[in-house]
Amino acid sequence: QAANTSASNLKPELTKVCSNIVWGDDNTIFYLAPDETKRPYQVWRHKIGTERSEDVLLFEEMDEQYWVGVGKSRSGRFLFVHSGSSETSEGHFCDLENSVENPLTVIHSREFGLRYDLDHDGRDGFVIWTNKDDAVNNRLMYAPVSNPSIGNWKEIIPYDKDRKIDDVDLFENFVAVQGRSGGLTRIWLMDVKNGKMDASSFRQMEFDEELYEVGIWVNKNFETDYLRIHYSSLTTPTRYLDVNIKLTQPENQGSKEKRDILIKEQQVLNFNRDLYVCKRIFATAADKTKIPISMVHLKSIYDNGVTPKPTFLYGYGSYGICIDPGFHKMILPYLDRGMIYCIAHVRGGGEMGRYWYEEQGKYLNKRNTFSDFIACAEHLIDNGITTPDLLACEGRSAGGLLIGATINMRPDLFKVAVAGVPFVDVMNTMCDPSIPLTTGEWEEWGNPNEHKYHDYMLSYSPYDNVREQDYPNILITAGLHDPRVAYWEPAKWASKLRAMKTDDNEVVTKFDLSSGHFSASDRYKYIREKSFDQAYVLDKLGLKDAESVSKL
Repeated sequence: QAANTSASNLKPELTKVCSNIVWGDDNTIFYLAPDETKRPYQVWRHKIGTERSEDVLLFEEMDEQYWVGVGKSRSGRFLFVHSGSSETSEGHFCDLENSVENPLTVIHSREFGLRYDLDHDGRDGFVIWTNKDDAVNNRLMYAPVSNPSIGNWKEIIPYDKDRKIDDVDLFENFVAVQGRSGGLTRIWLMDVKNGKMDASSFRQMEFDEELYEVGIWVNKNFETDYLRIHYSSLTTPTRYLDVNIKLTQPENQGSKEKRDILIKEQQVLNFNRDLYVCKRIFATAADKTKIPISMVHLKSIYDNGVTPKPTFLYGYGSYGICIDPGFHKMILPYLDRGMIYCIAHVRGGGEMGRYWYEEQGKYLNKRNTFSDFIACAEHLIDNGITTPDLLACEGRSAGGLLIGATINMRPDLFKVAVAGVPFVDVMNTMCDPSIPLTTGEWEEWGNPNEHKYHDYMLSYSPYDNVREQDYPNILITAGLHDPRVAYWEPAKWASKLRAMKTDDNEVVTKFDLSSGHFSASDRYKYIREKSFDQAYVLDKLGLKDAESVSKL
């Protein structure tokens, strides 16, 4: 029976809920409620047309380091409730097959350091991807629905330390695995034969370009032989493709043109991909670790000889978040004026796998993030790609922390630095648990109530390490309504920089009185904001009057 969705029946409205809503049946929804710091911490069941006072609380997470999520299996049979911090997770399920009022059942009670996620295979089992048994980059396992406790988890394919598994999509006739290897995003496929996963058919999808970004897109149908993906590179606009799974099987392999059906490609005016080239180079960190740098530029910039070029170096390096070499049309104004655009894949991100973050770029190894970025800048300069007078850098949010720490340590490497909504007052923020995100962040930076973390964080916190020295030109942007990095952090940092620096370079601050952490939601205003940032960089690098190649 379909739900009565007339206006009168939809009242009263549900307020103070998180954005994701999951349908149970046609008359029931499950929703998340936030606490006072905007952390999702409760899961409620609501029947359409009833008062909120009649809603049923299914789950409540009181540990402030854990965030709660809710979802539904593609098969439609199970509701999943996930509670997790950056280091630990716990999963529950509810079988919706006979009743949406069934209770939640825990898969495995939380165990510090154990992370897992799961989905229903559409039959009698769960597929689980987990770091169990020291699998830093996750292993793929199976458990029966009838008894999914950890003692019944069985490995599906052998663990590979060089292959990181991030997500798994399950279909009637195949399994699609999304993850990383070799510093790039990957998709692997595995056939399902007679209701069983065939581990011998596990294979990686291949693409022609050296550098790219690929991922699994929205796939609602369980019974299908096609997988919708998105694909792009630094020189290829985003493409949405339907992949014929049968044509990926070794016995049926044909051309990629037959395998991949183009659904849509991002339209970019006045863009000719043949004018550009991208490649990957490696810088050497102080501890001899090789740090990947993705680079893109016009093919024509060296037509008149190999000389240093204006260069832009972007970085992030926190939370295991990856800055992949996908297509970004906003960098074209730089490229078309003869600049080289580089992405530094520093430790603290997850580009080279979970260990790149977990073991090499957080807690008491966080300074690797900053020294890696410095090593990338030095590599570009030492190899004649650019010079300090031609080098710009940028980072946003935790990437702003990267920029702030880097220019404290090596301000001589850059002509201009852009720090967007920068997390620069690390000590004061991490010592105030009333600020949204703070307690969860203790598993990223460390708890400042412990001396070892307090002293280590103090050694790199940008605000606390501003000193009397020359600095590059600096553009700092912030939003008045930012709940993640409060506007007073960049304001304090800018004031201290102006008071202590010993040069005549600029410290420009731009505070948007209507924006939050992610800049303007209005796309035209967003473009204007990006234009301002780029104009500032181009001016400081002496390119404000340079002709764009698209106008030549």
